[in-house]
Amino acid sequence: MAKKKIDGLEKELFSDRERMELWIAENWKRCVVTAALVVVIVVGVFAWNHVQRRRDAAYRAELAAATPENLEAVAARRPTHPAVVVARLRCARALQAAGQYARARSEYIKAASCAGISAVLREKARMEAASCAELAGEDKIAIADWSSVEAGAENSLPVRAEAGYQAGRMMLKNGDIPGAKAAFTRVASLGDVGHSGAELWVMQSRHALAAIANGDFAPTSK
Repeated sequence: MAKKKIDGLEKELFSDRERMELWIAENWKRCVVTAALVVVIVVGVFAWNHVQRRRDAAYRAELAAATPENLEAVAARRPTHPAVVVARLRCARALQAAGQYARARSEYIKAASCAGISAVLREKARMEAASCAELAGEDKIAIADWSSVEAGAENSLPVRAEAGYQAGRMMLKNGDIPGAKAAFTRVASLGDVGHSGAELWVMQSRHALAAIANGDFAPTSK
């Protein structure tokens, strides 16, 4: 059926609403098909979102129940999921509490490398990894870990100060007085930073430098 053309006097006799009703009357099949397609699309989007939410909730629950023994297999399925870092930190803490410091350090390092991890959690994970190395008796690894944290914490004075002090402390413990002095000097040079999180380590470093200058850590002659 040819579409009726409305113009001239007939156009003037009809209002916009009446002309719309005429158009719908002539094109009702097209309107029905279009409406059906819109409904299908909307329902499909809602269904997809619902399925995705259920899958995400199920995966989060699986991560929450994961143990250090099966976490790697679970995390490998969706390594970039934001809940993976939380699961890794949880398992790392469990291993650390159980005295499995080498495994805990490895898990903390993996957590620090997770995509999308915040700077605060990343620095915390790296610092815990350094602590695990010391607890495991791996002093050289601990020194390297603390030094790496200090070097990478340019935007966080408290972390930078603590990591530098801990690196110096470990060097002093292992008889590396020049290295310890250099580390303590870096922290002490931060001055009166006005940040309670850093002031403690600045003060401790200054005390350590004074003790070194006083000869408290000088090698004893045999």
